[in-house]
Amino acid sequence: MRQITEAPELVSSDFAFVPVPESRRVLGTNIFLTWIGFILVVVSMSFGGGLAAQMDAVSFWVSVIVGNAVLAVCAFGAGYAGSVSGLTFGSLAARIFNKNGWRLAILYIPLTLIGWYAIESSIFGNFVADTFHLSDANRRIIMAGAAIFFSISAYIGVRFIGRVSYVLIPTVLAIAAFALLRVDHAALAFGFNPPLISIWAGTAIVMSTWIFSALLVIPDLTRFVRSPLWAGIIGAGGVFVGNTLALGIGAFAAAYTKQSDPAMILVGLGYMPLALVLTFASVWSTNDNNMYSSSLNVARVLQLPRRSVVLALAFLGAVIALFNPANISTMFAVLGFMGASAPPLGGMVIGAYLFRGRGAPPSHSVIAPWLAWLVSTAVAFKLPSVAVVPGGLILGYVLWYVSNAVEYWFISRYRVSAAE
Repeated sequence: MRQITEAPELVSSDFAFVPVPESRRVLGTNIFLTWIGFILVVVSMSFGGGLAAQMDAVSFWVSVIVGNAVLAVCAFGAGYAGSVSGLTFGSLAARIFNKNGWRLAILYIPLTLIGWYAIESSIFGNFVADTFHLSDANRRIIMAGAAIFFSISAYIGVRFIGRVSYVLIPTVLAIAAFALLRVDHAALAFGFNPPLISIWAGTAIVMSTWIFSALLVIPDLTRFVRSPLWAGIIGAGGVFVGNTLALGIGAFAAAYTKQSDPAMILVGLGYMPLALVLTFASVWSTNDNNMYSSSLNVARVLQLPRRSVVLALAFLGAVIALFNPANISTMFAVLGFMGASAPPLGGMVIGAYLFRGRGAPPSHSVIAPWLAWLVSTAVAFKLPSVAVVPGGLILGYVLWYVSNAVEYWFISRYRVSAAE
């Protein structure tokens, strides 16, 4: 890793363009809390409630453990690569996409994350508006305002996000636990909304919840971690613990009350202020990470100051949030798209870095990365749901490796023929 001068503009940009120097590396406690805070969100809790409604208790927990174990393996590799390289995922992707092709590939990440950022902001706005019976105009103003507010910690940087997580994570867990303790425990019932789904279908849903971030976002955080092994453990442990907690909270909430959102349980019990704090804290701890990774990638593509990018993306997120994208069909469409397209890209980028040789020069292939990504994504969409994530990962890397080798062979033959 080449040494760099820690110029103010590099520090303020959180090293969006260069490897994080050793002098700026940390043990990783803040990163671990930031990563868990990213995952502990009311949307994940709602997914847990949805699964509990259509699965018996044993099937639910098997799906959660198996699905999160797969996510943990993915996050370990991505987290390890982030620490070893000191690079964002976008910078790692730039190593295998030729010339300016990497710019288009990297923009896929912020476009997806900002869409999710707007969904989360509108979820908060809807909750506030429904709680206080506000007009539609005020509902949309709150959504847009939330999108602006949640960008503050991302604007300051990853270390401030970690400090915020020290407050937000205990808050979310404590209030969610309080909500579950206050409900009637006499009627615990899983599988109350038939038809029931299989363990494999449940596992596929669990994997789809965080596969995008477990592969494409975690390197943006773990590049600050001093030990690559610990960075991998942070990635794996964070997604396993965080997603198990989120899904479990939602599941028990639904099993006791038929309502998967603990905030709504608190409203029903008359604890509206606590419900607002819970929703606010869980959305903020996720959305600042969405904005942070988005800003890193856009800054890398456009060669702009990261903080200026945060301001622009916050405005874009606010505009999207005005259209109230928080509905279940939109969220499941986004999840389906991310679940099929993220594993091939992650398999290509992380696999190329870890297995091809960390010191290898960037690839000059023109066709191979795009062919591998598009073909493996198309195939992943056709695979059985439980095979989408592992199949996409393997296909992405294998197709990239093979097509890259074939393309290199043809180019080498052409050069030899031209020289003769």
